[in-house]
Amino acid sequence: MSDISFSSDAEFDAIPSAAEERAALAAKREHSDRLGVVIGGSLSAGLDVKLDRDISLEELAVGRYVVARGQRARFFCMITDVALDSTNPLIAKQPPDMSDPFLAAIHQGTTAFGTVHLSPLLIMEEGKEEVKPVKTVPAHFTPVATASQAEVDQVFGPEGERKVGGRAAHFFHIGQPLDMESVKITLNLERLVERSSGV
Repeated sequence: MSDISFSSDAEFDAIPSAAEERAALAAKREHSDRLGVVIGGSLSAGLDVKLDRDISLEELAVGRYVVARGQRARFFCMITDVALDSTNPLIAKQPPDMSDPFLAAIHQGTTAFGTVHLSPLLIMEEGKEEVKPVKTVPAHFTPVATASQAEVDQVFGPEGERKVGGRAAHFFHIGQPLDMESVKITLNLERLVERSSGV
């Protein structure tokens, strides 16, 4: 018979707490741009996305560009609304005690969670550079992530000079999207001067 004995405290200490788990998820998210998954919607009404438990609504704002990465195509979308939701409507009538950090970590992202509403703008097919008007929606549980600089460049064009339709085009930097300071938006100067617009 072994003389080794385990205390219940030692076994409990070996289990990572909810706070530690959230810290690990947050650290992992620093290397990932995933926000959540598509849970519903339509082409005309837009898409509903349930946020991952480690995503805070306070970090998101209306106007951010996101991409729903489907199996055959990527859907370039814009966040048009943010909302709070829960698995049980009674939670709103009897809110849990959130003063305990452990209970707060359990409830956040499971029984209570955030959602965002997306407006699909364009579709980017795999292996093709051109973007097309969106005419369908991604499947249930399609992952949604913040649009990368490369994906924004595919829509607006990368900064600098390049050929578009056999003609030279100059794309210049005009600013950043809302809530996306690290992403550059460009404008095609040649296409701009073709438009009849007053100042």
